[in-house]
Amino acid sequence: MEADTVTGKATVLELDLSDLRSVESFVAEFKKLELPLHILVNNAGIMMPGLEKKRSAQGHELQFSVNHLGHFHLTSLLEEKILASNTVSNPGRVLYLTSSGLEFWNGPGEDGLKAQIPPESRTYNPFFGYILSKALNTLTAREQQRRWQGKSAIALSLNPGLVGGITVGGGPTMLDEAGPMRGAFYGWPFAHAQRSAKLGAATTIHTALAKEVVDEVRSGVTYYNNCAPLIPGDISLHPEWFGEEVAKEAWERTAKILKA
Repeated sequence: MEADTVTGKATVLELDLSDLRSVESFVAEFKKLELPLHILVNNAGIMMPGLEKKRSAQGHELQFSVNHLGHFHLTSLLEEKILASNTVSNPGRVLYLTSSGLEFWNGPGEDGLKAQIPPESRTYNPFFGYILSKALNTLTAREQQRRWQGKSAIALSLNPGLVGGITVGGGPTMLDEAGPMRGAFYGWPFAHAQRSAKLGAATTIHTALAKEVVDEVRSGVTYYNNCAPLIPGDISLHPEWFGEEVAKEAWERTAKILKA
């Protein structure tokens, strides 16, 4: 947008991603509005809310619930609306905001993702709990797109970058609630990697609106960084951890939790 201000009407609905019943209530209220749904940006998230494990309303680890499970459930409940609101030639778009931190993920184990979905059998570490949730965002987007191939919507994940903080302004961010670990992210080199809110929104806006993104995603692109396609796992030298079979397993294990 070129203007500093815009006009129009916004409708605000209550949604708590840490409570699956709240997600369901939100979807019911949204459907009552009888509005089309062209773009869904799964942007909300929390990061390392203290050293002790916290739980969601349904008893899941909080970062797993808010960053992954809530968005998965929300998108699943809105799938029919998204597909009905758009066309194959002009598809709707679902964006999962992830993090470059997914490169710290240590991948599936010998038993696949059994120990990670849900993340209950491993020793809890708030940092790696966050990293897991962000890796699952990218895996979800990949499998979502595979299921939507040839349909009236596309799905992708993107890294907005390290936005806000003490060096560039923009108000509080989830880093401000990272508990005792926040200091590590406000020191060098992270402080120098932070970007403004405008730059942080750039990749989201690009993937939500740019025409070329549709063909890129339908050709196999699943992840964007700095407004350009990037292979997840390329930096960690393990792109196979974000492959089709791992994405399928992540999807199936998550869906099983929601059906329980």
